[in-house]
Amino acid sequence: MTWPAAAPEPASLTLGSVTIVAVTLVIVGALCMAAAWVDAGQHRLPNALVLPCYPVALLGLVAAAGLGSPRWLPAAVGAAAWGVPIGLLWLVGRGAGMGPGDVKIALPLGATLGWVSVPGALIGVLAAFVAGGSYAVVAMVRDRRPQATARVPFGPFLVLGWAFGLLASALLAWT
Repeated sequence: MTWPAAAPEPASLTLGSVTIVAVTLVIVGALCMAAAWVDAGQHRLPNALVLPCYPVALLGLVAAAGLGSPRWLPAAVGAAAWGVPIGLLWLVGRGAGMGPGDVKIALPLGATLGWVSVPGALIGVLAAFVAGGSYAVVAMVRDRRPQATARVPFGPFLVLGWAFGLLASALLAWT
């Protein structure tokens, strides 16, 4: 008895492109987690940790495209889904609610998450806002500050939302 030959895998699922995605996510995630750690203690996201995420994400996208897995549009949608609301909050609030570091870190987080899954990117940014907003409310109640004067570093919540978006993408098998 002979078995029919297995169908070839689509280019977007080759071992090489999956490895590139994984390596890119690990590097961007590690840099952003380190930046979020600094943000939690010092209320700033250091450029030395955030800015290298841009070429890492871009090189990952280019390398994956070279292996037949172009995901430019989903990455752009993810970057916009993260960058636009955070950038608008920074502009409208004149830096009172969001800092420029939050805007800078949002773009590579959104792009890499959108690269994996656009629905995951949308869920991730929503999770970041829900977690950060919930923490801010608890901080205001705890500190007995009825005004919105509590300073909350948002970088850790952006990274948390990114991780949640990746988890949701993996569990729900979105691409």
